[in-house]
Formats: sequence, structure tokens, C-alpha cells
Amino acid sequence: MQLSNYQDGWVHVIITVNHSANQVKCYYDFVEQSPEYDRNGLTLTGTSLTSGSTLCIGQDALGHEQDHLPAYLDDVMIFNGVLTSSDVSALRTYYGK
Repeated sequence: MQLSNYQDGWVHVIITVNHSANQVKCYYDFVEQSPEYDRNGLTLTGTSLTSGSTLCIGQDALGHEQDHLPAYLDDVMIFNGVLTSSDVSALRTYYGK
């Protein structure tokens, strides 16, 4: 997802992963974006968030910060399920966009 048109201010980024369908969807300010990768060749691997693995935001699991996001984060949410387009629309309404 390119953020080349970004200007100062808050933006909403949603990433939803459906492991069983091998599908990733990205939304920028509640609008679904075209993937920048071959979704058909994508393999989702790894462990679930309930496995005890460390979830890191802003650094990798070893504490390295070389690939950090140069931005402020607010309202990070993790859902127990795949968000549908209706769910994303409801979030858009809630946040007043």
C-alpha cells in the first residue's frame, strides 16, 4: 500500500487476514486498496496470536527498531475474526469519516 499521497493528519489503516482463504485485504481511510503483490502466490504462514508468540508494533520480536514506522499510532485494535466490508463500513461510521 503506497502512502505517497499522504499529508499531515490522521489516517486509518485496516489490514484483515483470512488464513483459511489465504487472503489479505488492506484499507486506507476505509477504502479497499489494490494489493501490491500477487495474492494468488501468497502463502500465509506463522503462528496465531493465541500461541504465546510476541506481537510487536514498532520493532521486531528481537527488539530491533531499524524498520520502524515513523509515525504515531493510536487506537490499535485486534479482532478475533476476519473483518468484512460491512465491518469496515461500520468503523468508518463510528470514526466519522
